[in-house]
Amino acid sequence: ATRDVLVQSGDWPDFVFTDSYRLMPLGELRAYLRANKHLPGIPSEADVQAKGGVELGDTQKRLLQVVEEQALYILQLEERLVKMEQRLGHLENQQ
Repeated sequence: ATRDVLVQSGDWPDFVFTDSYRLMPLGELRAYLRANKHLPGIPSEADVQAKGGVELGDTQKRLLQVVEEQALYILQLEERLVKMEQRLGHLENQQ
């Protein structure tokens, strides 16, 4: 039985964390998902079926990029939540 498989890979998607990386705005992501029914950068079911499968290394890199982007979205939302809590606290203190 196979326990571990090592897939050789080229570039790793840590570029997501560079200052120059453009994270898709949430509204644009929402529109993309509604129109395409799959995540950006991830092949659709039809694409996978047409190719007869997926390349394991490429898929792993794409999934990691999505996970990293999701972490950035979560941090953005947390920043917005903290600001809203501060504004709410300020308004409550004024009353």
